[in-house]
Amino acid sequence: PVCVMKCGGRGAVAAADGRRYHWQAEKVRVTDTVGAGDDFHGGYLAALCMGRTGLGAARYASAVSAIKCTAIGGRAGIPTRPMVEQYLREGTFPTEEILRRTAYYSTEH
Repeated sequence: PVCVMKCGGRGAVAAADGRRYHWQAEKVRVTDTVGAGDDFHGGYLAALCMGRTGLGAARYASAVSAIKCTAIGGRAGIPTRPMVEQYLREGTFPTEEILRRTAYYSTEH
């Protein structure tokens, strides 16, 4: 079992296996935090389903939430799995898809 406490811009703290872990917030240009907590929870569960450990899942979720915060609104910034994996590997992610979604959601349908 893992217990994670999100601390916004200060990162997160987790307790697992009798130890305490802390990691810094991901470094992104924050545009909007709407939905960031929901995306963290969804990213955490998705990572567990992919077979990541509790702490690995928490790091994955942190990246999901950070990428979401780069776009306005609750939907446009939700990253795809390849975006998250690239971000975890390289510290960058492709923004074209997020920009396309942002444009889509900012028009009436």
